Amino acid sequence: MPKDHEKERKRALDRLASLPPEVTRKRLVGTADVAVLTDLTPCHIRRLLRQRKFPRPIRVGARKLAWRLSDIVALTEEVSTIKN
Repeated sequence: MPKDHEKERKRALDRLASLPPEVTRKRLVGTADVAVLTDLTPCHIRRLLRQRKFPRPIRVGARKLAWRLSDIVALTEEVSTIKN
């Protein structure tokens, strides 16, 4: 993973860690934010969705999907636990 991308991802996760839990549970994030937080491309996220290996999004518009931030944080924690 490129160093710049890793720094951006770390900063994003640090910002999330500083949020109160009630905000983290309810906030919705779009595909671009999910891609940064999970270090996956939007194309790979769609592939994982089709395989039912990624949290289900919420449709917030005709062509717009969003995820609960708590679901994405849980996913990243689960993946980091598996990697370690």
